[in-house]
Amino acid sequence: DIMKKIFLPVLVFLVLLVQVTYANSKNTNNIVEKYKILANSGEIDAMFSLGIIYSTGDGVIQDYKEAFKWFFMAANKDDIISQYNLAILYKDGLGVEKNQQEAYRNFLKSANKGYKEAAYMVGLALEKGDGVDKNLNQAFSWFLKAAKAGQNQSEYKVAKMYRQGEGVAKNNTEAFNWYKISAEKGNALSQANLGLMYKLGVATQKNYGEALKWFEKAANQKNVIGQLNLASMYQAGLGTQKNLKEAFKIYQEAANEGNNANAQFNTGLMYLKGEGVEKDSSKTFEYWTKSSEQGYEVATNNLKILCKEIPQVCK
Repeated sequence: DIMKKIFLPVLVFLVLLVQVTYANSKNTNNIVEKYKILANSGEIDAMFSLGIIYSTGDGVIQDYKEAFKWFFMAANKDDIISQYNLAILYKDGLGVEKNQQEAYRNFLKSANKGYKEAAYMVGLALEKGDGVDKNLNQAFSWFLKAAKAGQNQSEYKVAKMYRQGEGVAKNNTEAFNWYKISAEKGNALSQANLGLMYKLGVATQKNYGEALKWFEKAANQKNVIGQLNLASMYQAGLGTQKNLKEAFKIYQEAANEGNNANAQFNTGLMYLKGEGVEKDSSKTFEYWTKSSEQGYEVATNNLKILCKEIPQVCK
């Protein structure tokens, strides 16, 4: 049972933490040595637990090479979670030299045995061409398999690929349905995209109230797409009363915290017009400069006009 395999090492690990908290290092070493005896006698759960212990460094000195050794042993005995963890170590170069091909091979082994997290990683590798030839059709198939098993990031990927027609025929209805499934589980990217579909009336009735709701959920997670769209809804009074102060506040947050060029331009524009904030053309220059430095052409062009019309703010 996969779920038992996932939780058993965690429970073992938590027991170890409690013992380590109240025991000296000698006792901690005894616990680890007992796991090693079990592991060397072929006990897969003990191999996996040692991999977890050494990779996290709780109760022992963190040692990715030692973690790699134990995950490798368990993976060779077809333990699917160890195969996944081994792939992560290969992918990130932890305890072993980076090797995207080996990472993909181990993700694939785990995915073929039904582990949804591994299926997502196989999809990512095929989508990007990491350790394997890029293949969007195969990437979509793996994302769909993982999504049907409830893997949230895969649900977003399936929705996105249906929406854009990547690796599968474009299907806005399927995109809407998968965005909704993912958004309801809290995925910020899905929430923002679902909001856009409600706002534009794609595969659903246009509904500004629903759009606002989903943009707000995404924005609360600091998702820039959500923030920009939520600000524009307040700015235009769509799905809510017009509120320029709130629009400005959201744009500025995305500009300062998210360093988003679009938000920086809009913050500068609201300073220039005095919308939701007191007029301040020097602030406009400041934000448009930041936006322009990120290659936002609209900001660059308007900066030239600003400096021509109000040259004193550009000094």
